[in-house]
Amino acid sequence: MNDSFDYLERDPEFRYMLLGRMRSDCDYFLGNGGRNEKDLWGGNIERHIEIMEELYYSFPKSKRPDWISIADIESYAIRMKSNPKRYLVIWNTNQYFDDSDDVRTYKHSTYCDTYEEAVNCYVGACESEGSCVHIIDTRTGRDAIEKDVSENRKSRIFGRFRR
Repeated sequence: MNDSFDYLERDPEFRYMLLGRMRSDCDYFLGNGGRNEKDLWGGNIERHIEIMEELYYSFPKSKRPDWISIADIESYAIRMKSNPKRYLVIWNTNQYFDDSDDVRTYKHSTYCDTYEEAVNCYVGACESEGSCVHIIDTRTGRDAIEKDVSENRKSRIFGRFRR
Protein backbone atom coordinates (compact mmCIF):
# COMPACT_ATOMS: atom_id res chain seq x y z
CA MET A 1 0.00 0.00 0.00
CA ASN A 2 1.21 3.46 -0.82
CA ASP A 3 0.68 5.82 2.13
CA SER A 4 0.63 8.86 -0.15
CA PHE A 5 -2.29 7.37 -2.11
CA ASP A 6 -5.51 9.06 -0.93
CA TYR A 7 -8.14 6.38 -1.46
CA LEU A 8 -10.83 8.43 0.29
CA GLU A 9 -10.59 11.13 -2.39
CA ARG A 10 -11.40 8.64 -5.14
CA ASP A 11 -14.87 8.24 -6.62
CA PRO A 12 -17.47 6.05 -4.84
CA GLU A 13 -17.20 3.25 -7.41
CA PHE A 14 -13.45 2.93 -6.74
CA ARG A 15 -13.95 2.97 -2.95
CA TYR A 16 -16.70 0.36 -3.27
CA MET A 17 -14.41 -1.93 -5.30
CA LEU A 18 -11.47 -1.35 -2.94
CA LEU A 19 -13.61 -2.29 0.06
CA GLY A 20 -14.65 -5.47 -1.78
CA ARG A 21 -11.04 -6.28 -2.57
CA MET A 22 -10.07 -5.71 1.06
CA ARG A 23 -12.86 -8.02 2.24
CA SER A 24 -11.48 -10.66 -0.16
CA ASP A 25 -8.03 -10.10 1.35
CA CYS A 26 -9.50 -10.83 4.80
CA ASP A 27 -11.08 -14.06 3.56
CA TYR A 28 -7.82 -15.11 1.91
CA PHE A 29 -5.83 -14.21 5.05
CA LEU A 30 -8.10 -16.37 7.20
CA GLY A 31 -8.22 -19.21 4.66
CA ASN A 32 -5.63 -20.24 2.10
CA GLY A 33 -3.38 -17.22 2.70
CA GLY A 34 -1.80 -18.76 5.77
CA ARG A 35 -2.36 -15.59 7.81
CA ASN A 36 0.38 -13.68 5.96
CA GLU A 37 0.00 -9.95 6.56
CA LYS A 38 2.00 -9.19 3.42
CA ASP A 39 -1.06 -10.25 1.42
CA LEU A 40 -3.25 -7.55 2.98
CA TRP A 41 -3.73 -4.35 0.97
CA GLY A 42 -3.34 -2.35 4.19
CA GLY A 43 0.06 -3.93 4.89
CA ASN A 44 -0.86 -5.19 8.36
CA ILE A 45 -4.01 -6.23 10.20
CA GLU A 46 -4.55 -3.02 12.17
CA ARG A 47 -4.13 -0.69 9.20
CA HIS A 48 -6.15 -2.97 6.91
CA ILE A 49 -9.15 -2.94 9.28
CA GLU A 50 -8.79 0.82 9.83
CA ILE A 51 -8.93 1.47 6.07
CA MET A 52 -11.95 -0.82 5.70
CA GLU A 53 -13.79 1.15 8.39
CA GLU A 54 -12.82 4.46 6.76
CA LEU A 55 -14.06 3.23 3.39
CA TYR A 56 -17.31 1.93 4.86
CA TYR A 57 -18.06 5.22 6.62
CA SER A 58 -17.06 7.24 3.54
CA PHE A 59 -20.41 6.33 1.97
CA PRO A 60 -23.67 8.04 2.96
CA LYS A 61 -25.87 5.68 5.01
CA SER A 62 -28.21 5.10 2.08
CA LYS A 63 -25.30 4.17 -0.24
CA ARG A 64 -23.33 1.83 2.04
CA PRO A 65 -22.76 -1.67 0.66
CA ASP A 66 -25.30 -4.26 1.75
CA TRP A 67 -22.78 -7.10 1.40
CA ILE A 68 -20.70 -5.93 4.39
CA SER A 69 -21.49 -4.15 7.65
CA ILE A 70 -19.36 -2.53 10.33
CA ALA A 71 -20.11 -5.62 12.47
CA ASP A 72 -18.62 -7.80 9.69
CA ILE A 73 -15.48 -5.64 9.66
CA GLU A 74 -15.19 -5.90 13.45
CA SER A 75 -15.62 -9.66 13.18
CA TYR A 76 -12.78 -9.80 10.65
CA ALA A 77 -10.60 -7.79 13.06
CA ILE A 78 -11.24 -10.19 15.92
CA ARG A 79 -10.68 -13.33 13.85
CA MET A 80 -7.58 -11.98 12.13
CA LYS A 81 -5.94 -10.87 15.39
CA SER A 82 -6.69 -14.08 17.27
CA ASN A 83 -4.66 -17.24 17.16
CA PRO A 84 -6.57 -19.85 15.16
CA LYS A 85 -5.39 -22.68 17.36
CA ARG A 86 -6.26 -23.04 21.03
CA TYR A 87 -3.21 -24.90 22.38
CA LEU A 88 0.52 -24.68 21.75
CA VAL A 89 2.60 -27.77 22.58
CA ILE A 90 6.35 -27.23 23.07
CA TRP A 91 8.89 -30.01 23.66
CA ASN A 92 12.59 -30.74 23.39
CA THR A 93 14.32 -33.61 21.63
CA ASN A 94 17.94 -34.65 21.89
CA GLN A 95 20.05 -35.81 18.96
CA TYR A 96 23.02 -37.98 19.88
CA PHE A 97 26.03 -38.37 17.59
CA ASP A 98 27.70 -41.80 17.38
CA ASP A 99 31.22 -40.53 16.76
CA SER A 100 31.33 -38.20 19.79
CA ASP A 101 29.69 -37.39 23.07
CA ASP A 102 27.99 -34.45 21.38
CA VAL A 103 24.30 -33.97 22.12
CA ARG A 104 22.12 -31.32 20.52
CA THR A 105 18.77 -30.30 21.92
CA TYR A 106 16.11 -29.08 19.51
CA LYS A 107 12.99 -27.21 20.57
CA HIS A 108 9.84 -28.20 18.69
CA SER A 109 6.35 -26.80 18.76
CA THR A 110 2.98 -27.35 17.20
CA TYR A 111 -0.46 -25.80 17.53
CA CYS A 112 -3.53 -27.93 18.26
CA ASP A 113 -7.24 -27.14 17.99
CA THR A 114 -8.46 -29.18 20.94
CA TYR A 115 -7.16 -30.11 24.37
CA GLU A 116 -7.43 -33.79 23.49
CA GLU A 117 -5.25 -33.28 20.41
CA ALA A 118 -2.73 -31.31 22.49
CA VAL A 119 -2.54 -34.04 25.16
CA ASN A 120 -2.04 -36.71 22.49
CA CYS A 121 0.79 -34.67 21.00
CA TYR A 122 2.21 -34.03 24.49
CA VAL A 123 2.14 -37.70 25.46
CA GLY A 124 3.63 -38.70 22.10
CA ALA A 125 6.49 -36.27 22.56
CA CYS A 126 7.11 -37.51 26.12
CA GLU A 127 7.31 -41.12 24.97
CA SER A 128 9.83 -40.27 22.25
CA GLU A 129 13.49 -39.61 23.04
CA GLY A 130 12.79 -36.09 24.25
CA SER A 131 11.00 -34.65 27.19
CA CYS A 132 7.86 -32.60 26.95
CA VAL A 133 7.93 -29.08 28.33
CA HIS A 134 4.58 -27.29 28.02
CA ILE A 135 1.03 -27.24 26.75
CA ILE A 136 0.09 -23.58 26.61
CA ASP A 137 -3.47 -22.30 26.36
CA THR A 138 -3.12 -19.58 23.71
CA ARG A 139 -6.11 -17.67 25.09
CA THR A 140 -4.62 -17.25 28.58
CA GLY A 141 -0.91 -17.75 27.86
CA ARG A 142 -0.69 -20.18 30.79
CA ASP A 143 0.28 -23.83 31.03
CA ALA A 144 -2.69 -26.12 30.57
CA ILE A 145 -0.95 -29.14 32.12
CA GLU A 146 1.87 -29.81 34.58
CA LYS A 147 5.45 -29.59 33.34
CA ASP A 148 6.56 -32.82 35.02
CA VAL A 149 6.94 -35.58 32.43
CA SER A 150 6.35 -38.48 34.82
CA GLU A 151 3.18 -36.81 36.11
CA ASN A 152 1.98 -36.48 32.51
CA ARG A 153 2.49 -40.18 31.90
CA LYS A 154 0.32 -40.85 34.96
CA SER A 155 -2.33 -38.41 33.76
CA ARG A 156 -2.48 -40.26 30.45
CA ILE A 157 -3.71 -43.32 32.29
CA PHE A 158 -5.64 -41.67 35.15
CA GLY A 159 -7.79 -38.95 33.65
CA ARG A 160 -5.87 -37.98 30.58
CA PHE A 161 -7.89 -34.90 29.71
CA ARG A 162 -8.06 -33.05 32.98
CA ARG A 163 -7.24 -29.36 33.03
